[in-house]
Amino acid sequence: IPAGLDGVEIVRDPAGESLGPIVGMVAGMRLHPDADWLVVACDLPRLDVLVNCAGVMSDRMSKTLRAPPEEWRRVLDVNLGGVVNGVQTFVPRLKAHGLGGHIVNTASMAAFIASPNAGIYTASKFAVRGLSESLRWSLAPLGIGVSMLCPGLVDTQIHHSDEIRPAALAGQV
Repeated sequence: IPAGLDGVEIVRDPAGESLGPIVGMVAGMRLHPDADWLVVACDLPRLDVLVNCAGVMSDRMSKTLRAPPEEWRRVLDVNLGGVVNGVQTFVPRLKAHGLGGHIVNTASMAAFIASPNAGIYTASKFAVRGLSESLRWSLAPLGIGVSMLCPGLVDTQIHHSDEIRPAALAGQV
């Protein structure tokens, strides 16, 4: 088990035999991988399942057409870029061991049903859907499956996205 990772848990079968570690982590969610992702990718002995889950909303959703480019980048960097980062960093690990695996990309029902007041968010989740469908076909010959988790309205903290807005974007939109 990689030293120093939070969320490491050993999974055991009913007889108590170790089935290996499950690692839960939170890492950078920008389009370009940061060191945390790369360190974890290097330290994991083997990866079988990758779950990508990232999401923020634009705080003033009705202003889609007037949102500054920085707001578009912020939402796309997290919602799409987090998935791209996970795929680019961890899919080589899935390929390397040659035993297949599975990727779960969290999108949203917004990947199927557009909302008039959530244009940036909807565009980002449609993009996750397109990426996931493309990956499904390209990775299937390697025994790597790809699926999407598309929750509807869920009581999460996503509506507080503005509270974690980078200082450079404060007051915009």
